[in-house]
Amino acid sequence: MKARWISGSGDGAMNVAAGFRLVAGVPAGATLRVAAADFFRLWIDGRLAAHGPARAAHGFARVDEIPLGESAGRRVALFAEVRSARVPQYDAIDQEPFFAAEIVAADGRVLADTDAFEAWRDGTLVRRVRRFSFQRGFVESSRVAADPAAFRRGGAAPEGWTRMASEPRPPPRLLPRGAPRPALVFRDAGAPVVRGRAAVDPSADAPHDRAVTLVGRAGFLGWRPEEWEDDSAREAARLRWLPGAAAAASGGVPFSLFDFGRTITGFLSLRVRAAAPEGATVLVLFDELRAPEGAPFPVDPFRNGCANVVKWRLAPGEHDLLSFQPNAARFAAVAVVAGSAEVGRFGIVDYENPDASRVALPPTGDAELDDIVAAARATFAQNAVDLLTDCPSRERAGWLCDAFFSGRAEALFTGRNDVERAFLENYALAPPSPFLPDGMVPMCYPADHPDGAFIPNWALWWILELDAYSARTGDGSVAAASRPKIEALLRWFDGFVSPEGLLENVAGWLFVEWSECNAPDHLRGVNFPTNFLWASALEA
Repeated sequence: MKARWISGSGDGAMNVAAGFRLVAGVPAGATLRVAAADFFRLWIDGRLAAHGPARAAHGFARVDEIPLGESAGRRVALFAEVRSARVPQYDAIDQEPFFAAEIVAADGRVLADTDAFEAWRDGTLVRRVRRFSFQRGFVESSRVAADPAAFRRGGAAPEGWTRMASEPRPPPRLLPRGAPRPALVFRDAGAPVVRGRAAVDPSADAPHDRAVTLVGRAGFLGWRPEEWEDDSAREAARLRWLPGAAAAASGGVPFSLFDFGRTITGFLSLRVRAAAPEGATVLVLFDELRAPEGAPFPVDPFRNGCANVVKWRLAPGEHDLLSFQPNAARFAAVAVVAGSAEVGRFGIVDYENPDASRVALPPTGDAELDDIVAAARATFAQNAVDLLTDCPSRERAGWLCDAFFSGRAEALFTGRNDVERAFLENYALAPPSPFLPDGMVPMCYPADHPDGAFIPNWALWWILELDAYSARTGDGSVAAASRPKIEALLRWFDGFVSPEGLLENVAGWLFVEWSECNAPDHLRGVNFPTNFLWASALEA
């Protein structure tokens, strides 16, 4: 497939958004193949059809294949939104943005390719904002003049979208998606559990943690506070809940608190009518927990080292809003911090593994244990979309060690190991990292680690997982492809073997688990858990 990107955006430009649109006739049996960097979402005739791509190693791209059978025999509008962070992060690799697509007939003929798509710059995205977390890209803040639904279906572009020329980009090496495509089901939050009002404390500020303070140091990229066009996190931090009589006596900021009943990962979705003539500014604050009694606001968006805030500045009129990045939420508060607006519907479009319920497990006869199994299945579904990740919120990163156990869960809940295979394949294909010692593999991947951080223990868990995956599935191809890297890794460890044959004073972030075992006194010299792991890896 040909790859292109909007002209004039500049190589290395941070937090850029673009759109690519094609209106064309589609014959029966046609399929759309699409890849992009960093992330895309696809609309077909105004209907959300896909979000991707499944993540891949440096120099590679995974291709989503979307049947167009429902559109056969008529003209169809295809619209892809693509966003590129261009910063080192844990949930994507730092690479030049691109968009690539083709419509393929049932007989394999390419009916249209990337050259046929119009290219647009998305100026509704506020680019110069804080990072979402140390591990991920940027918070979402947008200025929306009009609902883009008609534009997605082939109509006129609303204010903020500019038609651009596009230019060729070097095409990556293409891979199958590997993981199943999420179903993107809308889950309505129902009625608010709390309706209230909040005062605004102008002296309050959002935390300035390492996602802010490290910008410009050790290869950590982003915008500094003095460069921000907008700080939605600070607006969220200023909200102070006014209960009871205080709320009735105050104009305040109206908000509604919603409870999904469990944590769901996906895209926040809401229908809003912004009043004329001033429009409205809407914040959504979300988290996996409700804030404790006595907290300033029912949701603490900063609890987990994140800035869990999405902001839309809306012109008057009806707007169907959908956040772009997947995030995890059980509780969410919709606050109208400027102007006036009515929220007509609120929910989340889930972005989870659609096969998580493929294998039915018999009831245990213990209600509490059955609840734990259900929670485990839901946790797996959110952490096995395209990689085996350790959390679907702050990092969305494919971590070694965690994946060893998640691979077992995938076999249990789905009867397959498709996501684990894609995860391990990315490691097999990864080029040597300029940030890591020769032979060392990344602690999480696809990601970039310009600070040079690595966990040698996790590299040993990688060997154990390759062995377990091969035994579980009978597929030895990924382990075979990984063998040269395994041998290079073992040579690195050989440099720390003492005369007694034990690992001693191993370099890197020596990590066992979150307990006293990780205290420096336990990690110096000969660390027993690390040596146990070393012995198991050698045996594997």
